[in-house]
Amino acid sequence: VYFVGGHPEPLLPFASVEAAMRAINSQLAYSSCSRPEPGQAASCSEIGGCHRRCWWRELAPVRVRLRCSPGVSVMVCAEMVEGAVASPTQHDLIASVVMSGEGFWSGLKQASPQTPQRAALAHMSKTSDAVTCRAYFKLAEAMQRSGLSLRAGSTALDAGAAPGGWTKWLLGNGCSEVVAVDPSDMDVSALVGATHVKATLHQALGELEKEGRSFDAFVSDMRLPLGHSAVDEFLAVAKQGLLNDEAIVVISIKGSEAKGHSEARFEQLLQPQIDRFSAVCSGVQMCNESGRISCK
Repeated sequence: VYFVGGHPEPLLPFASVEAAMRAINSQLAYSSCSRPEPGQAASCSEIGGCHRRCWWRELAPVRVRLRCSPGVSVMVCAEMVEGAVASPTQHDLIASVVMSGEGFWSGLKQASPQTPQRAALAHMSKTSDAVTCRAYFKLAEAMQRSGLSLRAGSTALDAGAAPGGWTKWLLGNGCSEVVAVDPSDMDVSALVGATHVKATLHQALGELEKEGRSFDAFVSDMRLPLGHSAVDEFLAVAKQGLLNDEAIVVISIKGSEAKGHSEARFEQLLQPQIDRFSAVCSGVQMCNESGRISCK
């Protein structure tokens, strides 16, 4: 329930993304809340009173990361943020907007405390050259937490590569050549060693096989339609014989492939995919928000 003016109201979906973001902005307004002097009203009184713990009261400026479900544009939501700075890598709060059959849901929560690995990545984001997108740090974190590394001069196939975050990381961490496959436009002019194949992965596989290509690494951060699996995409690459022995494979599995309302439930639903992956790969590890789970 929402508490409005101290009274509970039924929790109902919003009719539009705009309405969902207005609710988030109302909660962000608490960021400027200060303990009032006797006889003065708190700044949050205009939106029903202080019914939440103001754990971000001392933050200035407030930085918020947006998480959106398929069908909701992060860029559009970021343009609607008021009273905070949208920041995908350095953030104090996480705002979520989810589309369902009934409408749109939104919420705001405090960001989890940084692990040592994430603290190192946060430092890197401040000190390194500008990166293409936040996905760069996703691959960096996965490789760091897994303990894997690429040999100098490695070749890699990056599926769903646009706008180029994973391609950039690969080229800066051992790879001399990356074939970046994505049907979207992608500028690789500044990425020495990168080749963009403007096609879906399935469209590109046949041509890569004809060319006799083989790779030391396969990575995929593709957003797939409902009913499609990142593991299926990887198995298609393996079936074509495009991967060398002992190739490193990193794939991201989105929530649309294993829906769950908790981390434990998500991992339970994900296990069949892990089993399929483990049938052709050794040393499989699953990385999530809270830690690393090793699977045989």
